[in-house]
Amino acid sequence: LLAKTESELAKTTRKLERRSAALEATQVDLTQVKSALDRSKDTVTEHLRENLGLHSEVVQWTDKANALEGELAATAAARETAETLLAKTESELAKTTRKLEQRSAALEATQVDLTQVKSALDRSKDAATELLRERLGLHSEATALKGELA
Repeated sequence: LLAKTESELAKTTRKLERRSAALEATQVDLTQVKSALDRSKDTVTEHLRENLGLHSEVVQWTDKANALEGELAATAAARETAETLLAKTESELAKTTRKLEQRSAALEATQVDLTQVKSALDRSKDAATELLRERLGLHSEATALKGELA
């Protein structure tokens, strides 16, 4: 019975030694796994930090893009207003140009009329001057005749 117990004890001891070796190997493996997990955790943490930084940049660029969209909308509205004002100004300029052309034509017609009036006045002046000379001549003759008659 003692021999049998010693034999069982020897088997159990070998089993325990194998299990102890396996446990030590597992412990080394777990240490390596923990180390790998720590490195992986550090890498993931670094990636998260980078992603957070990138997210922050995306938010900033989005804010800038939104501001630029607002400026673009304001610029487009200002352009529409400017185009409307330009069209109105061009229309008013066309009306003013037509009025000036009409007034220029009327002025030219008036200028022709004034030239004709001046020419007529010059002829009338010449005729009046001629009549005055004739009357002056007649007056001189009448004065001379009056002097002869007296």
